[in-house]
Amino acid sequence: MKSNEISRKEFVKLTFTLIGVTAVTGACGSSSTNNTGAAGANGAAGTNGAAGTNGAAGTNGAAGTNGAAGTVGTACTDPLPDHMDPDALGHVHTLTVPASTLTSTTDQTFTTSVAGSPPHMHMVTLTAANLVTIKGGGTVDVMSAIADGHLHSFTVGCTTV
Repeated sequence: MKSNEISRKEFVKLTFTLIGVTAVTGACGSSSTNNTGAAGANGAAGTNGAAGTNGAAGTNGAAGTNGAAGTVGTACTDPLPDHMDPDALGHVHTLTVPASTLTSTTDQTFTTSVAGSPPHMHMVTLTAANLVTIKGGGTVDVMSAIADGHLHSFTVGCTTV
């Protein structure tokens, strides 16, 4: 065999080596600009990929903050339990607050049941801060708006099912 000739074995080895290097080089690309490749910023192991920030185990994933194991699920009774603090007026109002209200980020206003003589109702507002407290397992005491010359105090919380 001449010095510039290669054997069949050497040819096959060289061919597969060149194909392998080309495939690896093409797949890697430039890490600063590859947003779709396997190792790029948005790829399988990137920030938005399977193990990234928004992936299956990420912040908003199945076990994340807003996922299935998040803070607000079906743990509270619906409607939320309320209690009107006793007073000397001789009548009782009830307050119905849906558990779904706990996901609100703004103040929510509710109407009490009709009671008293003359029959009347009151408005009760739960602030966004009140909702966060209840959502976290606490209770809040809130005053109703004045109706028929008086107001009432209500305690609202979350009782787990």
